[in-house]
Amino acid sequence: MELEFSPTSHAETKMAMVRLNAISTDANVSARQDHQAIKQLLMDGSLSARVIIDGEGLVVDVNKATEELFGYQQKDIIGQPMAEFLIPECLRKAHYHGLARFLETGEEKIVGSKVEIQGLHRSGEEIPVELAVSSVNLTGDVYFGAEMRDLREEYANKEKMREAQSSAEIANEAKSRFLATMSHEIRTPLNALLGIVNLVRADLQDPHQVSLLTTAENSGLRLMSLLKNVLDYSKIEAGEMSVDENTFSPTAMARDLVALYKPTAKAQGIKLRMRDTDVREYFTLGDDHKVTQIISNLLSNAIKFTESGEIEVSVEKSSMVRSLELDADSTLEGDAPEIPENCPAYKINVRDTGIGMTLTQAEDVFTAFVQADDSDTRKYLGTGLGLSISQHLAHLMGGDISVVSRKDEGSCFTLELPLQIVPRVVATPPAYRRTGPINATKRILLVEDSAPNQLVVKAALERRGYTVEVVDSGLAACEIITKDRPLQDQFGLVLMDVQMPGMDGLEATRWMREQNFQQPIIALTAKAYKEDERACLEAGMDDFLTKPIDYDLLSSRIAMWLDQEDSNVSLAGTRMQEIRELMGETAFREALAVFAIEVEARLEEVNSGLAADDFVKVDRACHTLSGVFSGYGFDELHHICSAIQESCIAKIRPVPKTVERLDELAKELLGKVRAYSAKAPS
Repeated sequence: MELEFSPTSHAETKMAMVRLNAISTDANVSARQDHQAIKQLLMDGSLSARVIIDGEGLVVDVNKATEELFGYQQKDIIGQPMAEFLIPECLRKAHYHGLARFLETGEEKIVGSKVEIQGLHRSGEEIPVELAVSSVNLTGDVYFGAEMRDLREEYANKEKMREAQSSAEIANEAKSRFLATMSHEIRTPLNALLGIVNLVRADLQDPHQVSLLTTAENSGLRLMSLLKNVLDYSKIEAGEMSVDENTFSPTAMARDLVALYKPTAKAQGIKLRMRDTDVREYFTLGDDHKVTQIISNLLSNAIKFTESGEIEVSVEKSSMVRSLELDADSTLEGDAPEIPENCPAYKINVRDTGIGMTLTQAEDVFTAFVQADDSDTRKYLGTGLGLSISQHLAHLMGGDISVVSRKDEGSCFTLELPLQIVPRVVATPPAYRRTGPINATKRILLVEDSAPNQLVVKAALERRGYTVEVVDSGLAACEIITKDRPLQDQFGLVLMDVQMPGMDGLEATRWMREQNFQQPIIALTAKAYKEDERACLEAGMDDFLTKPIDYDLLSSRIAMWLDQEDSNVSLAGTRMQEIRELMGETAFREALAVFAIEVEARLEEVNSGLAADDFVKVDRACHTLSGVFSGYGFDELHHICSAIQESCIAKIRPVPKTVERLDELAKELLGKVRAYSAKAPS
């Protein structure tokens, strides 16, 4: 109602008129209706369930999405305790406790945040939901708004993703196992084939037949290299390739590799050189084995794809990081400089004047199994795995490989790695178990599960005067050494295959050592990885040889471990006599003088490299010595140097007995050379 007051007069009498008018409520009604419509729009227009409760936890309002999510009608729960309908019983106590705490203290734990909890469907099923709670105070009354998003589909998708990822991991693991198994199954008959080729070639005199067998052997070795690349790639894909940390000099490593590949390049008429830079020979911390593998692959490719011209290797600091100037002489043990937190990066460049690549070819050059020339008539052999593996290894070490190339002009590959400069630390050589043979008999136990390999190894050793007994499992080997035998029938040495069904070679070796079996055990393994060879030594083996077996090398190693004195360093050998007759006495004596100087210098490099754990330096020196000894006909020294090379390539310290044998025989040889030179010409 509206009260209207107006003054008036009548016959000199003053009066006031009062009138009551009815007021229209249409405007207020309209405002309330608009407010309700907006509220309903916010509630029912939401895809998420929305519930409003009062301070006592009673439901004030719900939207359609709530009915769909929880299965209740609006009329069923309005005015009812929300907890009894929508919250699982195990969570209700916490709900009431949190509600009371908020009303008393205003402390917010869930209010204003998002949490993932379980809701309760009318059927009793628990539903995962994302919950967001807000509150409002209206004239002393507190109300809470809860918004809940259904997570069932999201959880289901996550579970599918987990299952898919698990399936992919299982499939990848199965693929890796398949590759490892197939590689072993392929290598086993291949080892036998290569052994048979070696045996047959030893009996041939016809140069043409020898050439054919040499070609067959080279093809087999190339297939073996392919298998190793496939296994490397499989290990990278499976995430099983690890990074080691050793102290090494990138500059010295590059220089040593250039020296190692220079004879191969020279044979093809290519000039291979190391470009001098202003980078000092710092020592850095990184995986020198993987860096060597990458640079070796880049150099091998450069030589393969360069028909004439030159290949240049350079090492430089990266301009991306702050340079660190240190005196190279201050990096010795006991005078370590302070190392900054920012690690410098190094670039190792391999530039050639070879065939080069187009831009499209360069973009795909690091893709696995892709080659620049994929045609059926391609000139250059290969699998397209080398550069892919190299790039993966670079990424594994936090670096990268890039290439700049022009067709018919050449290419430049750059390896860039973050390498921390460190003081050079001379490592203490690991202690190896040394077994002194208690029985130097030439009776050998061969433990090998492959029948073809048994046949070849047995035949090769029997030709060299050994008696060989064969068993096909680790368990059989353990049984046979426990038998009581006369001294003449006991074994002087065991050749142990590593990968065998049932009890493998490592387990058999450990058991033998526990039984106090002290004779030398040499591993015959198709695995050339550092961790595999280290496992052989840790199991109690004294030495190892990788398959395919070089039977001259095997014979030399057996003789070494059995302390047999057939040193084969006589100057009266057939090869030395041939050289003497070919050169004449005067030139022969001059050649012996150069030979002695070269051998002494390289032996010094071997010993200094071993003292500093510089395996690349030792590898390079032994490579040179191996070629020199082979050229003059000193086969045992040639094989010993090859054995030390194998260890250095695997980044394992050579067996001390092998190094001692090299020093002993080399000194004996040098003594004979000097004695010969001191005699007057006849």
